[in-house]
This record gives sequence, C-alpha cells and structure tokens, in this order.
Amino acid sequence: MSRHTVCVFAVVFALMTLTVNTVYVTSYTAPMIELSRSLCRGATYLERVEWFYTDIIEVSNKYVFAGPIGISLFLSPIACLIDNTRAILLAGGLLMSFSVLMSMVFSYLLLKKLFPSQYTYRTTSVVVTVLCSLPWVYSSHLFPQAVLTMCYSALLYLSTELVLSEGISLKLVILHAVISSIAFLADPSSAVLIATVATIVLINKRDLLKRHREKFVISTASWLLTFTLASLPQLYYNCATTGNPLIFPELIYSRLRGLGTGFDVFRIPVGVVIQLLDLRKSLLSLYPLSFISLLYIPYALKHIKNMSIAVLYVSMIFVPIAVYSSWHDFHGGLSFGPRFLTPVAQILFLPLFLLLNLRGKIPKIVLFIGIYSAFENSIVLISTPYPCAIQHLGILENQFYTCSLKSFLSGTKSALIAELISRVPSIEALASNVISAGLVFGIAVSVILLSYIKKI
Repeated sequence: MSRHTVCVFAVVFALMTLTVNTVYVTSYTAPMIELSRSLCRGATYLERVEWFYTDIIEVSNKYVFAGPIGISLFLSPIACLIDNTRAILLAGGLLMSFSVLMSMVFSYLLLKKLFPSQYTYRTTSVVVTVLCSLPWVYSSHLFPQAVLTMCYSALLYLSTELVLSEGISLKLVILHAVISSIAFLADPSSAVLIATVATIVLINKRDLLKRHREKFVISTASWLLTFTLASLPQLYYNCATTGNPLIFPELIYSRLRGLGTGFDVFRIPVGVVIQLLDLRKSLLSLYPLSFISLLYIPYALKHIKNMSIAVLYVSMIFVPIAVYSSWHDFHGGLSFGPRFLTPVAQILFLPLFLLLNLRGKIPKIVLFIGIYSAFENSIVLISTPYPCAIQHLGILENQFYTCSLKSFLSGTKSALIAELISRVPSIEALASNVISAGLVFGIAVSVILLSYIKKI
C-alpha cells in the first residue's frame, strides 16, 4: 500500500470521525446500548427499559433485547468505562468508522491481488465506494451494517486468497472463520452467506482431499471449531434469554408480531424492487452510482479469470440481496436508504474500479454522479441518519428531499462536527449545519478528485 493511499485512507477515517452521530438513538439502538451495559455487569437482560423501546420482548418477567448480541458485545468494554449515552455513541461511532476503514483496506488488497499490473484508480474506486454510497452513512452510528461491511470485504479477500493458493494456509482458514463469526454475531442471518462462501471455497479445494487428505480434514475441522467457539456468545445469549441456543430473541419478537420467522421467500420480488428501484429510498434513487456498478457486474466478471472467484463475487452480492429482501423489515425502517445493502454497496468497488479505468468521458461522468451522492451524504450525516420511515413517504416522494433536506434546513444536527461548531457563540443552528456540511462535503470531494487526478 503506497504512502499516498495511506494518507487518503487516513483523511477518510478522519472525515468519518467528524460525522459520527453523537445525539440520536432509536428504539433499536437504545436497548442495544442498554444491553451492552448489562453485559458489562454479567447480565443478559435489560436492567432499564424506556417507553420508546420497541425491539424488546418480555421473557420470565424480564425484558430482552430482540436483536443480535454482536454490537452490544463489542460495545460492552466501552460501557464498562463510560455510562454516558452520548459518549458511548461517540466511542461506538469511532468503532463503526474503523470497521469501514478496514473494509477499505481489504477492498484495496483484493484489487491488488486480482489486478497486480493495473495500478491506476485502486484507491479512488475504494474511496468513491465509501463516500458516495451507504458505507459513509453507516460508519456514523450504531447499526450492524458497518461491521458487516468490514466482514464482507474481508471474507471476499480471504476467500480469494484461499482459492488462488495452491495449498491451504491454516492461518488464513482460522482468520476466515473468525471474520465469519464476527459477521454471525453482528447479524445471524449472515449464516446463509457464510455457508455459501465456505462451500464455494471447499468445492474449489476438493482436489486436496485426494492429495492431502489429512491437511484438508485438519483445515476444515479448524474452521468449524474456530467458528463455533467464536460464535458461542450468541448461542449463550439465546440460551440465557429464550432457553434454547438455536432460538433467537428476534425470532420470538417476529412471532409475537404475527410474522412467523420474519423471513418469507415470496416477499423477495417486492423487497428487491423497493431496495433497488423504488423512488423513496432505493439504491437507484439515492445512490445511482452503486446501482450503475451493480449493472456492470457482468462486465466485471469478464475480467475475473478464475471461475470460483467469479461465483464467489456474485454470491456475495446476490445472496444477501435475496436474504434481506425476504426479511419483513427489508426497507430498513427509519434509517436512510436501503441500509441492509450497505455491505453489498461496499464490494461494488470492483466494477467501479474497471469503470474508472475506461477511456473517454465515462470515468468523469461516474465521478460526477458519485459526487452528487456524496453531497446527499453530507446533508444526511450532519442532520440525522434517521430522517423518516418509508411508510411516511408517498410513492413518488424521496427520502432525501422530503425528509433529510427538511431536517437539515430546520437546524436538526447529529454529527460531531455540527455539535462542535454550534457551540461557537453567535452561530445559529442552520448556519452551523451549513458550515459543517460545507466542510465535510469539501473534504470528501477534495479526496475523491485528488485520488483521481493522482491516478492512485
């Protein structure tokens, strides 16, 4: 990784830090933070419950957070040291920003692995993918998407390394299992993708079963053992709260709402359309560059010489889209944009990289479209990452113009930089928002254009 790339990544991390949400919690994030406090004290039940908590269930006269344990578990060391919610939001936001930073590192390493002789625009494509799409928004607040973004990028890179290597590196296998378990802790529904990825790698290495049976068996057993041990916190949480390690609190929550398991394969077509094409908060309407990159996947596959890696890449995009489109809350509720597609949006850096390396006007058009989304992100991050639910939008309305822009102009603020600037005497709420948005947007555009001009 060149010195220029390190500097660019450092600036992007600083930018994500400035836009961390230090103000707002939701009915999902508030009990998640409360669970982190309980875990710090060795408990699995919520010790305090507020009136606006909705993602909770009552079990044996105690309240349980109806979500994965992952983010609460990662936040628990912070909660042990700090009891202030806003301080936890800041520290947790830094953790989310670091997760997205690591996804950038793994993305860059993958481009270097797949295209060793093509140096130009590796850094640019990774930076644009983050700043001009969902990852920047979800680096700012406490949702599983930032951690999953890191895990997806890491799994894609590690799986590629395993596929391309002649033998099997036990270190890579164990690291692959650890990353898989982190994804599982952040969101148990990622088990479908984890199983898919592991199966593809296993099939690719099937010849080793004949030539090096012992090493193949040891590697497979090591992956299974590592993944199981690292996933024990979620299984223990299930057992402690529901009485069964295989029954998740979220499953009970869904049943209580009359939604069965929460998943329905017949919901997939509607989920796909709303997440990808809907005018209100889809990839097309809010992040057109990500949508264009999605359409260019067939073009990208022509440049991937290894069939197993091509299958792996396609699976890591379309399996999550299918799984999350079948979920009852596929639209992401109050959150900005199709939040479940955040990890998918990140690994679309591959077709974007190839687009930027085309001749003619296409790369400049691509950057212009991306900069528009970076402008949207700047407004959203300064005001609030929770503008409004899709249910409150008309079929022809758009979440950014109808809700986010209105919140911004009303003086609503959530970003760290907006909070700091608003403390300056004589600066009003709207003025602090405008100054903050102008600063972060200016930095974002400068980083994007500098990377492109320098061809890094």
